[in-house]
Amino acid sequence: DAAFLNDAVEFLRTHKHLGHFLVLELQYADLENLNANDMAILNALSRTGYGFSVDNVPDAVRVIEDARITAAFSFLKIDAKNLLHLSQTLEGEDTIADLKRALTRKNIQLVITKVESEYEVK
Repeated sequence: DAAFLNDAVEFLRTHKHLGHFLVLELQYADLENLNANDMAILNALSRTGYGFSVDNVPDAVRVIEDARITAAFSFLKIDAKNLLHLSQTLEGEDTIADLKRALTRKNIQLVITKVESEYEVK
């Protein structure tokens, strides 16, 4: 809803002091639908201190190549099962290493979600 988004952005802009205390989360599917103006708003809010997280990232390769994943984002969340699947091959392990390097360059922290067993921790 555009009206809600405009109201939310205005609230965030007028309450910049809250920026360092909030991390706003977007679903990766929603990120794919953002236009250049939406991204400019996210980047501007990020510069005022608001953090952003991308959740439900479907695969690491897309993230490495996705120019929308910028320093405006503080966190990127990927399910443990997706990384475990990648870790089964040398190529997949290289992809995980490439992802970590790309995120480090952009100062984005990787968050592994849905760790539900000891196997997933190992």
